[in-house]
Amino acid sequence: MTLQVIAVLILVFLINLITTLSYSVRIVGIRTGRIAVSFAFFNILVLVSRTAYGFQAPLLVAL
Repeated sequence: MTLQVIAVLILVFLINLITTLSYSVRIVGIRTGRIAVSFAFFNILVLVSRTAYGFQAPLLVAL
């Protein structure tokens, strides 16, 4: 495999991991009563995930 394909696979793994963790943060926030903190952390994780998609797009176009 080329280096670009490996980079895309790693980014896809990280994006899915961050997305899963961001939803778990929301559930934990509801259970602990810290809803505002959990929503803020959720938004930060979603922003990181969408930024990773931005880095992934040029790699996919170059393939």
